[in-house]
Amino acid sequence: MANRAEYATLSGGSAHRDPQAAMPVAPVFRGDWAFNGDIAPGVEPILGHPAFIDAARELFDAPIVRPHTVYANLTWQLPFPQGRGHVDIPAFRGFDRTTVPVTFLTIMGQSGLFEAERVKVATAVAWMYAGADGGFEYWPHGPSGPSVIHEGSIYNTAVMGDNDFMWHRVRPTGRPDGGMVSLSLDDQLHRNHDGTWTICGPGGDVATYWPQCHPGQPVVESRRI
Repeated sequence: MANRAEYATLSGGSAHRDPQAAMPVAPVFRGDWAFNGDIAPGVEPILGHPAFIDAARELFDAPIVRPHTVYANLTWQLPFPQGRGHVDIPAFRGFDRTTVPVTFLTIMGQSGLFEAERVKVATAVAWMYAGADGGFEYWPHGPSGPSVIHEGSIYNTAVMGDNDFMWHRVRPTGRPDGGMVSLSLDDQLHRNHDGTWTICGPGGDVATYWPQCHPGQPVVESRRI
């Protein structure tokens, strides 16, 4: 979601009644490594990974697979409670998030009227860190069926799915018992020389964390007032 209007449209509840209600921003910091033909140096082996291509081909029984996007989510050390089950924003021939609002695409997908025009996107969710949390729960037989949880020893593994259609969610990360940090869309994540990570924004530093790979180190947290 890019703004309060999209949040109010998609979420309902108090935000639907009050368009000025604050939009919750999860501590997920994303960077595009390959998008719209722009590929960062060194990303080609991931974008064209044979195992990903084979899995995508098997998923859709597709003779042709065109890899096009790689992005990285940094969430593994920030407090984040279990996410809500959801499906991703679909794309259709001539209609995607670069040309129309995500609310419009969501309505197209939920209506079920444009399946013939839907672009089938196989999404590989991969884990490239040694942490135990930050897993993945998904419903391969629909939201009313049993879920599958992929977590624990998940380093160097991946789950390939049609995430525009299959319900899924992120498992808890960090230390979510104390609540999630209040963020804005302008906040950024920076790695410091001492190994800590700081979330900072226009109003100053929001919080600083030690990575979980440093056992025994306290979480140093300073919330923005």
